Amino acid sequence: MIPQYKEDLQVVSMSLASLSLSKIAKTNINILLAMEAREEEAKIKAEKLSNSFQGQFHSIMTAYHPSDLPNDPPGKASNTAWAFKHLEHHLSMTGHSSHHIVLTISDADSEFHSGYFEALTHHYRASSSKERHRKLWQCPVLHLKNYHRQPLPIVVGTMFTCMQELAIMSDPNSIRFPFSTYSMSVRLARDVGGWDPNWIAEDWHMGIKCFLLTLGQAVVEPILLPVLNYTPEDNEYVSTLTARWAQAKRHALGFSDFSYYFMMLPQLFIWCTKGQGSAATMVPRVGDFIRLVSFGVAIVVRLTNVHVMLGVLTTYGVMRVFIQGVLMTMFGGGSSEVTELLHKIHVPMTIITFTTVVSMLFVLALFVRLYEMMQNRIERKGGPFNYKLVHLLKLVFCFVVFGPIYFFALGIASWKAAINMLTSNNFEYEVAIKPKPSENAALG
Repeated sequence: MIPQYKEDLQVVSMSLASLSLSKIAKTNINILLAMEAREEEAKIKAEKLSNSFQGQFHSIMTAYHPSDLPNDPPGKASNTAWAFKHLEHHLSMTGHSSHHIVLTISDADSEFHSGYFEALTHHYRASSSKERHRKLWQCPVLHLKNYHRQPLPIVVGTMFTCMQELAIMSDPNSIRFPFSTYSMSVRLARDVGGWDPNWIAEDWHMGIKCFLLTLGQAVVEPILLPVLNYTPEDNEYVSTLTARWAQAKRHALGFSDFSYYFMMLPQLFIWCTKGQGSAATMVPRVGDFIRLVSFGVAIVVRLTNVHVMLGVLTTYGVMRVFIQGVLMTMFGGGSSEVTELLHKIHVPMTIITFTTVVSMLFVLALFVRLYEMMQNRIERKGGPFNYKLVHLLKLVFCFVVFGPIYFFALGIASWKAAINMLTSNNFEYEVAIKPKPSENAALG
């Protein structure tokens, strides 16, 4: 399923071409183009894509998401929700059993590894009949496709996002959420009622929903075959930065999943303790709820780390500079107590700074290695990237100069999302500018 709105035809074709490289594409892979009816060229684009890839998949279908549905704001979540209903209707009308159908949600610019669906099939078959319908499969998503054209401030975000994805996917103890491009059985999607159209962070929200409505049984399992996609991009440097800022604000609206999580707990508790059935059947449900709440603490911690800590650290940094650098220095510079306090603060801050520098150099070196592994899938325009030392020095420069600006911007986005959640019932899905056709002439 490929939800899309005003995506460039060549970019979607790149994604479909990567899907067609699978050895099981013609026999097992069915494409559902999830188009928006409000896009004027949607039908023309869908027809061109269907004609271009005719015979390369088992089938290609198209769904058109209406623009006038109640409680259905524009966005990927609402488009995906409608497309899933379309799929359910299609399966019902054709009499197909959905028992062994696995649904992959893909961004329109996702370039898949050629072996992803073979690996997905292996993971599905290796799971027991119960476990396979309580799993979501996630691959590392790397925003590297247009890496050579990314402005330096955006390179900072690309590096951190890539390394974070690899760290989470490779750590068996990490708390994982589905992100951008992921897979799950149709049965699991049906069991939890499909996608909720009015939640911006469609991927994380679906992961949390599956966890809650299966009473903590749903888990995200990694498939370590990377998917590459684009960062937002425009013809001008400043407009590209603006597009990335729009995307960051949209991602920060995942803050609203705090309210969803805590809103659902009382309802699940009532369901688990309601007086239906014998005590023998109710007691296990109560135990499942206790287990859900216990494991759910980790989800709350993960949401806090992503959506709260950035805002807190940004506030702390600004306040520290203002209090220490302005108030205490200007108005208390001659006081021995202030001097001693600043000296005591200086020591731990020096240790933290040194540790941060060493850790970041290590992470930057790992990113250079990741780039070398992925460079045959990245759009190329020349440059010094083939020289490891030059590439590493460029990343160091990006981190030192633009790192603080980047994280400060993320902190502002987090605060903005928190305020929006308190003051508004509806969030606007901002569509970031995507690469232009003229820039995709050498898609690899």
